[in-house]
Amino acid sequence: MKNKQNPESRGRIFRSWFNVLVLACGLAACGGVMQVMPTSAANLPIGISDVAKLEPNINVGIKLLKYIRDDYFRDDSMDPLNKTLITLAAPNAGPARLKQCRRLAADMGFQTCGSTNVEYAVTKKVGRETVSYVSSIYKYYVGGS
Repeated sequence: MKNKQNPESRGRIFRSWFNVLVLACGLAACGGVMQVMPTSAANLPIGISDVAKLEPNINVGIKLLKYIRDDYFRDDSMDPLNKTLITLAAPNAGPARLKQCRRLAADMGFQTCGSTNVEYAVTKKVGRETVSYVSSIYKYYVGGS
């Protein structure tokens, strides 16, 4: 995901991601700024080892988000902002589960082109943590606070 936002925006996203993933992953299994499991980072399609160092660790996070966006959400009809938000939620909730949530939202009668309607399904299927996480990312990504 070649990020066109400035480094400060990326830093806000990564800081929010780190705060949530510490809780979700646990400090024993994951490491570094991006809180990735070394075995996951080393496997394809990421293929980066030595995630204990800062730059490779951040590169893993960027490659992971790009992979998720391109592999799971490439053909989904979403505007760029909502595709970014669902991609950012995927490491926490699981990309396949988020696709199920979008289908569930449609079954509940909601339009699934925006994140707000999908939030109801995510809350029902995954829990409020992921919705809160994406809201936090959105605040930093858009609001800049």
